[in-house]
Amino acid sequence: MKILVIDDEEGICDLLVEMCRCQSDDYEVDQALSAEEAYVKLCGNHFDVVISDVKMKNLSGVDLYERLKQEDRCHMPFVFLSGTPETYWRIPDGCKFFEKPVRLQALFDHLLTLTPPVAGKGA
Repeated sequence: MKILVIDDEEGICDLLVEMCRCQSDDYEVDQALSAEEAYVKLCGNHFDVVISDVKMKNLSGVDLYERLKQEDRCHMPFVFLSGTPETYWRIPDGCKFFEKPVRLQALFDHLLTLTPPVAGKGA
């Protein structure tokens, strides 16, 4: 699974990336420290899921999601994180929300629900 982690707080971003990498050898994880940087990566690469902070400088994670939807480039699930629970109302329908500090096991359990089945298994 190819994951893009977006957070303008470098320490949080680095921690989430490292935790994802430790969780599974099947996770290929990239990061962006702004929604603008993430937009460039999302337009030039395929990701299976995006884990994004809601509130960031200039462009929020939700604004990035909406921009990608408008341009028909949002073909992957978004998981939003926020340390300010009052931002929950901004989360688009169909997207998952976790409050910071995120319970990592809950996040990883959710990622498992997004993992496409391996060919030849279970189908």
